[in-house]
Amino acid sequence: MKALKAKARPGPEAPPESVPSPAARLTEPPVPERREYDFRFEIPFAAFLLTVTLAICAVVGWEQVEQLLAFVEQGNTISALGHGLFMAIIAMLIYGNLVYQLTRLGYLKRRARHRPVGRDELERAYLGEARPLAVLVPSYKEEPEVVRRTLLSAALQDYPQRRVVLLIDDPANPGNDADTKALQTMEELPRTLQRMFDDAAAPLERERDAYLA
Repeated sequence: MKALKAKARPGPEAPPESVPSPAARLTEPPVPERREYDFRFEIPFAAFLLTVTLAICAVVGWEQVEQLLAFVEQGNTISALGHGLFMAIIAMLIYGNLVYQLTRLGYLKRRARHRPVGRDELERAYLGEARPLAVLVPSYKEEPEVVRRTLLSAALQDYPQRRVVLLIDDPANPGNDADTKALQTMEELPRTLQRMFDDAAAPLERERDAYLA
């Protein structure tokens, strides 16, 4: 278990936009902007498409079941098995489509109900003593770059008094050289990121100390 501390440090004002801050240089690529929806249209339209899909599936499914029963009554085993396999494949495809439509409809409804918290309320976390926060990042034979981005995302949050902990669940005694190297790389990752944060914070801390002196 490795811990990567990311404490909020006071410092001078943020540099101008033409000169990216150390934190900005650690997060790439930039996060794409969220798409905006006209919920008054999108939600009813998504519900309509889902209803149409269910209705068509019911009609087509009834016809296919009748055809399957006809093959069974005729004693045509080969045709019945082939038709049953065809129905199973189509059912799996339709299932995936229905899951997508239901998920999209639920997403649109949640987005429509969501009300972002104002910046003033978010800033209240800095007015008093914030409660400590621990962010646990579990990892079992994950790609190092994926874990690195996850740790950066957690460490660069605005909440003060936070601690990011990487939980490495890889086998303690790897059975081959590749697993051994992967484990060593993962164990070294928090230390590498901590050094990166320390280097980025060093000039800001010097400026703060000089200002307070």
